[in-house]
Amino acid sequence: MKTIKTKTVAELSNLARKWGLSGYSKLKKSDLVSLLAKGLKGKSVKELIKLSKQFSLEGYSKLTKNGLVKQLSKQLKKIAKAPAKKKPAKNNTGGAKKTRSKKAAKKVVATANRRSQTAKETKVLPEEY
Repeated sequence: MKTIKTKTVAELSNLARKWGLSGYSKLKKSDLVSLLAKGLKGKSVKELIKLSKQFSLEGYSKLTKNGLVKQLSKQLKKIAKAPAKKKPAKNNTGGAKKTRSKKAAKKVVATANRRSQTAKETKVLPEEY
């Protein structure tokens, strides 16, 4: 079972979708967490216990449904305050290998442009023109 520590907006949106909540698609992270906290009230005790395990809460077995909802809501608020995961940077070198220097990549692009220009210049037009 995966422990829930921090979540991105996309991950929280998926969680809201799984829970059958609506109106989550354009919400900010903090608003999405509030929606999820409200969605906890509609869960059964078994589902809340399962979520408590995922959130790594302690002492959940002694809590009532209201207690479980409060503890899980607190945990969700902590997640909302946590910084979002950064997305990895995309490789925008236009097909050049990562190991090439910028100078070498520019040469590759310049060569391709030169070849393209030469091909345009050497086009043979039909005799009608």
